[in-house]
Amino acid sequence: MGGPPLRILVVGAGIAGLAVARALRLAGFRPDVTERLPPTEHTDTGLYLPGNAARAMRRLDLDGPLRPLGQVIHRQRFLDAAGAPLCEVDLDALWAGVGECRALPRAELHRVLLTGAGGAVRHGAEVSTVELSPGRVTVGFTDGTSGEYDLVVGADGPRSAVRTLAAL
Repeated sequence: MGGPPLRILVVGAGIAGLAVARALRLAGFRPDVTERLPPTEHTDTGLYLPGNAARAMRRLDLDGPLRPLGQVIHRQRFLDAAGAPLCEVDLDALWAGVGECRALPRAELHRVLLTGAGGAVRHGAEVSTVELSPGRVTVGFTDGTSGEYDLVVGADGPRSAVRTLAAL
């Protein structure tokens, strides 16, 4: 019945890369995920997820693990530079039927996405070469290893090595 499974590489294990890996898993694929940073280098920041992010997490079937985390934000106030009120937004009404707004630590969202993506990430795997050939992509890593893939997804940030190397 079908040929061999597609070999897919997702470069970048941040929020975007792990969300892509989760979506691929839900579609029946088993992507490899690489990340140039070690696993302990996560910034200790907070995130605000608007209603459309809640909908995206629902479509990734990760809203259950996310629901008990952080805090639901019902209203948002905007102030000028001096602290005087400009306006207030009822977020429940704005995002009604889409999803609730939530604030949470980035590390908690990352943990939920990592679990949903299958948990396996090859850390310290920086992409050094990308060679496009008909029917495959050969990716070289700075540790001297390489791999052949049918699809490579560059989710490695605004200064993407994948984008830069594929354009050469």
